[in-house]
Formats: sequence, C-alpha cells, structure tokens
Amino acid sequence: MRLISREKPLLHWIVLAAGLVALNLVGGFVYKKWDVTDDSRYTLSSATTKVLKRVPDIISIKVLLSGEIPAELRRLQNATDDLLAGFQQVNWKIQFFYEDPNSGSEEEIKQRFEALKKDGMVPTNVRIRRKNEVKEVAAFPYAIVSFGERYTYVNLLEANIPGVPPEITFNNSISQLEFKFANAIQKLIQEKKKNILFTAGHGELLPHQTQALEALLRPSYNTGRIELSSQYRIHPDVDLLIVAKPHLPFTDKDLYKIDQYIMNGGKVVWLIDGVQADLDSLADRNEFIPPPNDINLFSLLTRYGVRYNYNLVLDYSCSSIQLITGMQGDKPQTQLFPYYFFPVVLPESDNPIVKNINPINLFFASTLDTLKTKTAVKKTILFTSGPYSKFMNTPLRLSFDMLRQPTPPEAFNDPTQNLAVLLEGEFPSFFENRIKPEMEQGLEAMGEPFKETSTSTKMVIVGDGDIIKNQMRNESQYFPLGFNRDENRVYEGNKDFILNTIDYLLDEDGLIEARSKEVKLRLLNTAKVDEERGKWQLINIAFPLLILTIFGFLYQWWRRRRYGRPLEPGSYA
Repeated sequence: MRLISREKPLLHWIVLAAGLVALNLVGGFVYKKWDVTDDSRYTLSSATTKVLKRVPDIISIKVLLSGEIPAELRRLQNATDDLLAGFQQVNWKIQFFYEDPNSGSEEEIKQRFEALKKDGMVPTNVRIRRKNEVKEVAAFPYAIVSFGERYTYVNLLEANIPGVPPEITFNNSISQLEFKFANAIQKLIQEKKKNILFTAGHGELLPHQTQALEALLRPSYNTGRIELSSQYRIHPDVDLLIVAKPHLPFTDKDLYKIDQYIMNGGKVVWLIDGVQADLDSLADRNEFIPPPNDINLFSLLTRYGVRYNYNLVLDYSCSSIQLITGMQGDKPQTQLFPYYFFPVVLPESDNPIVKNINPINLFFASTLDTLKTKTAVKKTILFTSGPYSKFMNTPLRLSFDMLRQPTPPEAFNDPTQNLAVLLEGEFPSFFENRIKPEMEQGLEAMGEPFKETSTSTKMVIVGDGDIIKNQMRNESQYFPLGFNRDENRVYEGNKDFILNTIDYLLDEDGLIEARSKEVKLRLLNTAKVDEERGKWQLINIAFPLLILTIFGFLYQWWRRRRYGRPLEPGSYA
C-alpha cells in the first residue's frame, strides 16, 4: 500500500520562507552591492579604498541632511547613505548616523544653528509641500566628520551655477561625494601636516590678504611665509611654495633657490600678473597706463615651459564694478557696470583640478603661452577666457570710458586665451651651464649638489595674482575667498580652484582623481512622457497583474498534474 504525501510541498514552502528570512537578517549586517552601471557609480576608486584601509581608529560621520527635506535633497541623502555604507564595507571603523538639525525645542534649534554657522555651515532654505500648505524649513546639506578631537565638515551640495539647471547641480553634487568624504578622511588621519609657504619680500600678497585661504588650509596644513633673501636654500620639508602676485624683481640668488627646490621635487603655484594694474590707480585720475610686471621671472618660467605675457584679457563674460552715477541730496547713487577686465571663466577641462567647479572671477588677468622644453613636460590647460574675449598688449590705457558705451560681443575676437596651465614632468634647470666649476664644487662640499634636471614634479601657473586674494570687511575681519564686494556675491570657483590645485600637487594617493568620477544624468523626455503617459500607466498596472494570473494558472495546472492522479485500489490519502 502506497501513501501520497501532501506534507512535502508544504515543507518546501517552509524552507523557502526560512531561507528568505535568513537572507534578510544577513543583509541587515552585511552590505553587498554589484555595480552593473556603465559609469561605475557605485564602485569606489582604488585611491579611496587605500585611504579607507589606513583608518586606524573610529571615524564618526554625522550627516545633517535629515528630517523633512524635498525630493531633490532626498536623492542626495540616499546617495550619501549608499556611499557611506560602501565606506563601511571597506573598513568597519567608518561609522555614520543622521541628525535632524530642526529637531528639539526652539531654543535647542537656535543654539544648534548658531554653532553650525560659526563653523561655516550655512543653511539652505527649502520648501516642503503638504496637502494644502507650503512649509519653509532650513536644511543643512552637510556632514561633520570627526576623528578623535579633530573634525571637519563636508558640504554635500554644490553651489548653484547661474544658467545651469538644478538637476545638473544635484548630479554634480552626487558625483563629488566620494572625493569630498575620502579627502576629509585622508586629511584627518594624516599623522603629520604638510607645509605650505608663501614667498615674501617681492611685493607679494600680505598675510591679511590671504587670511581666507590660510583659514581653509590650516586644519590640514601648516602655513607661513618665507623670505628667500634670508635663507640659503628652501628646506626639503617645504611641501609646496606659493608665489602670490609679486611686483618686485627676484634676484638671481632667489631664482637659484627656487630652481633647485624644484629640481629636488618641490612643487610651486605661480600666481603672476603680467601687468601691474589695479582699480586704486584710477581712484583719483581719469586714465592710467599700467607698467609691465617685470619681476625677473620671465626667463625662468619660459625655461619650464610657460611664457606669461605683458597684456590684459578682456572678456564679455565678466563681473561688475559699482560706480557713482549721481547724487540724491547728500547720498551718492551707484550703479553696477560690467567691467571686461574682470573675466568670469567656467573651466571646461576634464582635469580633476577644475572639472565641474563653479565660475572663477579674475582681476586684470594676463595670457599664458606654452612652449617646448628640453625635457618631457606635460602641459595641461586648466582654464581659458571665454568664447567672446580678446587681449590688449602693453602699453595700454585703463579708464572707465568703456563703461559709457558697452562693446558688442563681436568685438571680442581673440577667444579662449590660456589663463592657467598645469605642468608635470621632469624640468630642466634654469641655471644649466651657468654654474662655474668652483661654485659647483663648493655646493657639493656643503651637501647641496647642483642638479640639472628635476625629479618628477608638478607646478601650476596662473595669469592672475588676485585669484586667492580676499577682500577685507574692516581692519580685522575678512570676507570669504572669492567674495565680490561690488556684486555682493561669492565666486565659489576661486576657492575650489586653489584648494583642488593644492590637493592635486600634494596628493600622494591620487585621491584627486575621484573628482573625475561622473554620474551620468539621464533626463526624461518630458514631451514623450506626456504623450505616452496613458500607455505606460496601463503597462505598469496591467502587466504585473497579467504575470500573476499566468503564474497562478501554471501553478494550479502543475498541482493538478502532480497530485491529481486517481488513487490506486487499496490505497488511501
């Protein structure tokens, strides 16, 4: 006598359900994702992974993008959550959590807002739409990264660029998340800060004119000044040298110290004006003829592969200056006028220094030419003037007459002039074949042998010294880097550019390459969506029901075929 077991299918379903529950429980503790996107948006770069694996102790990340936020910020929050979960998979010491800045009593919220603003975190006002009302709340798209007693913050949201759709701004923000978090972690865990020195003694920018930049650098770097005339060499412990807007000549001794610093692998940021021009020269006169900025650097930089020119760039895309146009009683009336000598450039290079950064505001900038060098030096144009630009060679006259009658765009007929260049490779010494044998012997005796060719190194040359200059609110307070007093606007690109440049020159892990990651934005064709809305709604509703119906029919047919056979004589169910 044979029995037909009806418990076996039930046992199968119990095992399947138990397996699903087990997978969900394991999934709660183990984060795993297979990246099948063509832009590898969910795959961490090798440099990021290397940094994360070096984290020696707990790093706590408090994400402030929480609470009631609109859908756009929710997408940014989800991307942040995915990224940090990926970080945690590489190293469990990366811990993160969320905090809503708008939670608690009014007094607690007020104190929290004041503390965040004091650290430089500015809220973004957003509107939350409910059924019959619109509520405005302050959102903080930031994350605070802490390691021991040290901390820094990450701005999750890129600044809006005029004329750029918000969707692209949010997409750029998501693209930059990996670099921003990995860069913050890298700087927090480094055992020794690197040294950045500004040259002094040649009319360079003064300390109060670089306060904003140095305040940004100080959490991660040591900064200071170096008087070349008082040093017999630039010490190897100097990781980066910044030559910021000199207008007095360098001596040959100074040039030799810089040259040999470069030959030994030193890195330099050159911020050079081709012409000594500024608005103060027009304060009490109708016109001014600015002199060429002859500071004895021309031949040195030419040797390295770049020539700066004694000219000024005019760009139809520019910032404005405020001029008095009349008086109303005893109060002056002012008006903004576009000033073509103040170009506003939007870099188009794919180099990670400038990719996806905001517009940069320059002041009396000069053009740069790249030249062939004796050794192999790679030259990358970081940014140029706009499609409607031109230049004027010295001698030239500066005045405000051009503001009376605006120049038509077609008059700007020398477009895309080079304004910033990155040089990488092995550089030839400016003093090759210029050192006498007895001097060379003396240098070797001192333990400072002359080098004719550098080790592999990098430098950046910009045709404007004011790109890092901050304006002063009063004698003791300064405006943020990139702030334009006349327009009452901050050009975030100035800050982005110099910080990215420094990161690129000093980054040993190659982490800056993560800035090149691009999450492709696939926008819907709104016209086609409206046209085919009904069809896709029907497919999304009817197709799943049809699949379930077919599955149910096949399952019942299989059960009847498997268990619906007649019983044999003498058997029982």
